[in-house]
Amino acid sequence: MNKTAIVSIHGILTKEKDDDKWQETFDTWLDENRTGILHLPYTYGWLGPINSWLAKTFDWLSDTLKLPRWTRRTRIENFKKFLYKVIGEYGSTNNIHIMAHSFGTFIATEALKEMSAKNHEYFICSVNLVAGIISSNIEKNGYDRLLGNGRVGTFHSWSSHSDKVVRYIARWPFGHLGYWGIIRPYVSEDRTNPARKPYAGYRAFNNHDNIYYHNGYFTFENIFYPAFLTNIKGAEKWEETRRKKAQTKSLKIYRKSESRGRSNHKRK
Repeated sequence: MNKTAIVSIHGILTKEKDDDKWQETFDTWLDENRTGILHLPYTYGWLGPINSWLAKTFDWLSDTLKLPRWTRRTRIENFKKFLYKVIGEYGSTNNIHIMAHSFGTFIATEALKEMSAKNHEYFICSVNLVAGIISSNIEKNGYDRLLGNGRVGTFHSWSSHSDKVVRYIARWPFGHLGYWGIIRPYVSEDRTNPARKPYAGYRAFNNHDNIYYHNGYFTFENIFYPAFLTNIKGAEKWEETRRKKAQTKSLKIYRKSESRGRSNHKRK
């Protein structure tokens, strides 16, 4: 059985040497609770809210005029390089999960979509977006394709109607996943009480609880972290079952092919 590896990526206004950076507290929590989980934190450095908005909004201008990309482009490219390295080094022996917060949810999602668009071979057991600033519609944020083409096994969104940062500060062109959760455009009830599993055909789940504010998930570490680990263990169990079924199916096809070959040989 594969081990567990978690790649984490933070949001804006986080300095690399901050003592209260949640990745540090998460790392400590994993050690204190003897989880045996490999934590691989990714840090892209400090980024302010205005910088992040400008970087997202005007990237199209950089493309049109063939100018150097803004800072978010660099951060996506660097995260992709980091992720490729992790997959290459740990992918064969570990179930790899991504845990992203706030602006990190945008970086992680864009990186995964670009990797998939270039047909690069990779598999992420679960993607966990906390206080996400991408669209709440999986057809718009791209996770319908990432789940459908097998690049991502399970998608978890963590959201709260108490997250005023996502609701009011994450302006266009960002989204409000961290406030609404995964919602279906044709189901109005989703905006008040998002369904745990909105779509039957996708392993996409809501973890919605109004006790959390934007950074509050990490304040309630003895509530949030155990629930998060329960989710990723569930994703690993599902993936293990899927692999066994695929192996059994392949074995049946092989045996059937072998049987036909022997029968044809005897006829000759």
